[in-house]
This record gives sequence, C-alpha cells and structure tokens, in this order.
Amino acid sequence: MSVLKGVAERAARWDRLGVEFIFVCGRHCRRAVESIAGGATVICGPSSATDSELRALGLDAASGDVVMLLADPAAADDLWIERLIERGVMREASLDA
Repeated sequence: MSVLKGVAERAARWDRLGVEFIFVCGRHCRRAVESIAGGATVICGPSSATDSELRALGLDAASGDVVMLLADPAAADDLWIERLIERGVMREASLDA
C-alpha cells in the first residue's frame, strides 16, 4: 500500500471520529492533494523546507489540544486515535451531529 493511499484511508476514518488531520508536504504536494480526498487538510510547504519547518507549518495550522507529529505516517499505530478516546484523553465527536 502506498503511503498516500494509507493516509487517505486513515484520514476518512479519523474525520468520522472528529479528528483534525493535517498533512504537510514539501515535495509531491500535488499528488498528495489529489490522493487525500476529504477529511484532511493538505498544506504544501516549500520544496526546500526542512522537516522542522514542515512540522512548524502543521503545528501552526492545528487547532486541537492533542497533536501527534509523524515523519512517516505509515509507521503510526493504526488505532492510536481510538486508544486516546478509550482512555478519555479526547472525546469522540458525535456522529449524530
């Protein structure tokens, strides 16, 4: 599975849980925008941006209290959001709203 396909699948699921998902990229941004449909904000940084600069762009755009930064989205535990909800760290958005 490509990284972008995996991110797109997670973004849709996390959107249903009320998670603000921000994907920041410095290269191949057009492909990311096309691949990640709905449920995610894609920020295209300059192609020369460092990892630190890209993280800063993502943090600046985030509005939540819980923020997770990933250098490789494919390495993330697929159920980490659900675990935070189960532990009461964050509330699941009402799906009836």
